[in-house]
Amino acid sequence: MTISVLPAYPSYRDLTGAPLDDGYIYIGTAGADAQSNPLTAYWDKALTIPVTQPIRTTNGYPSYVGSPGTMYVNATDFSITVRDKTGTLVYSAQNTTQIVATATLQLLGDVTGSVAIAAGSTAQLSATVVDGSHNHIISNVTGLQTALDDKASLTGTPTTFTGTVVAPAVNTTKSAPHTLAGGDMNTTITTDSDVTVNTGIGSAGDVVIVANNSGSSINITAGTITGDMRLAGTATTPGSRAIAQYGVAFIFYIDADNVIVGGAGVT
Repeated sequence: MTISVLPAYPSYRDLTGAPLDDGYIYIGTAGADAQSNPLTAYWDKALTIPVTQPIRTTNGYPSYVGSPGTMYVNATDFSITVRDKTGTLVYSAQNTTQIVATATLQLLGDVTGSVAIAAGSTAQLSATVVDGSHNHIISNVTGLQTALDDKASLTGTPTTFTGTVVAPAVNTTKSAPHTLAGGDMNTTITTDSDVTVNTGIGSAGDVVIVANNSGSSINITAGTITGDMRLAGTATTPGSRAIAQYGVAFIFYIDADNVIVGGAGVT
C-alpha cells in the first residue's frame, strides 16, 4: 500500500506569499459564502471540540490554543474564505473542488519578489531588480562593438579616417540684418545684410566667416562689444568694418570682448 506524504497541518499564505499571520479563516456551508453562512467545524476527528469562527492564524497555521491545528467538519463538502489581518480577501471557494493548494511564485537572484496564488484567484507580482546586480559584456549587446570601433579617439594617437567623412553643415544664409549668437561660432554666414557683434558671445579662438553675397557693401557693426574690434594687421579700432561687394571677412575672437576683423574687401 502506498500513501502520500502530506504536511501535518495546512499552511496559509497572504497575497505577498508570506505566511498568513493574524489572518482569518471562515468555514461555511458548501455552495454559499463561508463568512455569512458558517458551518460548524471542529479541532478533532471525533467532532467534540468546536471551532470558534473566524479561526485566527499564527505564522500561516490555524491556531488552536497557541499551536497549529487541523479543522474537521461533519459534512461531505464545505466553503472557505481566507482574509488577512486587515480584512483583505486572500481567497475564497464555495466548495472543495475549487480549493487548490496555495502556490507561491518567488523570484530569486538579481530579481526579487513573490506572490501567493490560491483557489483559482489571480495575483499581481511586484518585482525588484537589484541595482548594480548584473553586468553585460560588449559582445552581448548587438552592434555595440561595431559602434565603438567607429568612434574617433579623443586622446592618444590621432585617428585616421577611411571612406567618406561627412562633417555637419556649418553654413547659414541670411537675407536680413543679423546679430551674432553662440550658435554662429565657428561657422560661415552668407548674407547680403549687416552683421552685428555683441560682447560675451564668443570665446577665445572662436571664428566666424562672413561672405557678402551682394553687389553692395555691408557692415560688420560693433554692437555692445566692450573691448576692441581691430582691423587685422593694423592698430585701427573704429567701431565698424565694411565688407565690399562679394568680399569675405573673418571675425576672430581674442576673448569674449575683443575681436579682430579682416579678409578680402574688408576696410
